[in-house]
Amino acid sequence: MSHADTLTAHPHPDNGSRMAKLLATGAFSVIFPAYIAYQILVQKAVIRPYLGGYFTAGIALALPLLLLAAYAGARPRVRADLVEWLFLLFMTLFGLSVAQGLFLQVSPDIVRPNALAWVTFVVLYLFGALFPWGNMAATCWAQLIFLGLLPLILLNSTGGQLIGGGYIAPEIGMELNYQAVAMAFIVIALAAIPPARVLVRYGAYAFAILSLYMIGARSEFVAFVIMCAVIEFCMAKRKVLLVALGIAGLIALLWLAHTMFGTLPGSRILGLSDINDDPSVIARAALTTNAWLSISNAPIMGNYGSYLPGNYAHNILSAWVDMGYAGLVTLVLLLVFAGTSLILAYRHMIRTPVFLVTAALLAANLVLLLVAKHYTYQLLPIALGAYRSLRLQNARMQEAAQVS
Repeated sequence: MSHADTLTAHPHPDNGSRMAKLLATGAFSVIFPAYIAYQILVQKAVIRPYLGGYFTAGIALALPLLLLAAYAGARPRVRADLVEWLFLLFMTLFGLSVAQGLFLQVSPDIVRPNALAWVTFVVLYLFGALFPWGNMAATCWAQLIFLGLLPLILLNSTGGQLIGGGYIAPEIGMELNYQAVAMAFIVIALAAIPPARVLVRYGAYAFAILSLYMIGARSEFVAFVIMCAVIEFCMAKRKVLLVALGIAGLIALLWLAHTMFGTLPGSRILGLSDINDDPSVIARAALTTNAWLSISNAPIMGNYGSYLPGNYAHNILSAWVDMGYAGLVTLVLLLVFAGTSLILAYRHMIRTPVFLVTAALLAANLVLLLVAKHYTYQLLPIALGAYRSLRLQNARMQEAAQVS
């Protein structure tokens, strides 16, 4: 393409780029902080639940913004690599499993959430790819939201837990979705923290850990601790010393949590120090056993819908059950090759915000999918979208180096 063609396609590339960043930041706002505010307002009986809990509505509102951002932004042409082809294959298998469920007349309570999850994956991938990680304006906006969340969570906490005994359940759809709230909080934190200076980052980690403690989602709490460790490992100059201090600190914290278990409000998080008799862990182990039974009946093609609604394996075996052996292998290769590519091909960007976000998300997804989360976990497409954003930013850096 000639320079004239380029100017015709994007007559004001700077304006277009600014508009794309603004639109992507708007999509960020309507999905994540709006969802947390919605959940709290519902729990406080200020509003009634609308549109199935808002998150799906937030995704629907964000999609046109992200499509406009994709159109408006001037981006270098970067061919899809193996990781992105694997993600496309994964999404194809995911979609085929939903179609199979419809054909076999599997319970709508299983098929409908998976179909919505497929659409959500597309939108969250676009968000991860288009959000301007590290951009000053977007970072400042995310930091303002981040700072506003602590008093919001504190003022709406009872007994050390967000909302606490103030649930207005038992009406369906009105219970606090604490895991989704924690997930949204993590995305806001990732948009706000990595570009900050070291002391600010440490203060933000403390704030975020306190907030996640009160929200009470254990998987997301662990995920955020992993993300903090990954970010600081990437930023550290003395990595061996950091690892040694990190291990010592983790042991001390686990001992302290075990000692204080049951003495502080919100002991669900403290229970991570002793999970042997935890009801949630026992239930998940039973679901994993059921998944192995389903897999043994159909190891190659999988056994979609062989479980009661909601009673799926809370780990990577869920992909094997729903999408067969090909789905499991694709998901494993996707995570392994994304991590490997990050280390081998983009190590020179290790201290850039987009690298830090991508590395943190991939590490957390790897751990959570192995032991705690269904394959439809929403942080997965954001991680892969951030990986795409990293590749685009690398291409821009190379173009700028050639011009100079």
